[in-house]
Amino acid sequence: MSDRDAALMARMRAFSWPERAPVRLEDAWAFLRAHPLPPDRFELRSAGAGEQALHHAEVALGRALPLVLRQALGEHDGIVERWTNSGPFFAGAAELRGEWDRFEREWQELQQLLDEGELEPGDWQGIGPTEVQLDQLFPLGHEQGGHICFVLDTSRTSSVGEHPVLWFDPETPELVARWLSLGHFLAWIACDAQCHPQRPRPPDMGRLFPRRS
Repeated sequence: MSDRDAALMARMRAFSWPERAPVRLEDAWAFLRAHPLPPDRFELRSAGAGEQALHHAEVALGRALPLVLRQALGEHDGIVERWTNSGPFFAGAAELRGEWDRFEREWQELQQLLDEGELEPGDWQGIGPTEVQLDQLFPLGHEQGGHICFVLDTSRTSSVGEHPVLWFDPETPELVARWLSLGHFLAWIACDAQCHPQRPRPPDMGRLFPRRS
């Protein structure tokens, strides 16, 4: 076992799993401050995005950012994955356009399969393609492999009255409301940071963050 693996395993054993995962944004940031991200897993940018950076992000996307996303980025301008250096789990203001391009590219490829009859709407797991309003989706980041995208869906609200964050896996294809809110998603990153990225997640992860919220 490498020194990096050993250090991460030691942190996993010392981590105290919460009874509940935060869902409100301010509670999620407090949770991250109380449980700092291991630097070999993630980097939480300490500074928030300024008004100019947020404005540039809106110009690049061609639409206004949701208030909750503006608030989150104003506090911390993103969370970057460091184990494989694959990019942002939670994109900063300057990275949002790149995350949209990544998501749109995957979505268009699936749409082409639908149009050509190689994929049926019923093949989708979770939310079907006809239920999605693309102009209401805001890709937030991606997992290590690059294909799985995390997407804020402003067209619907979850059981806690906030916009859910979707898990989009084009290879399955799967689109599910996995997190109840942006805060819930950020709390998931904080807990996932305490797990080994190449090993099965402990049962507490499934308890706190079921695959279908």
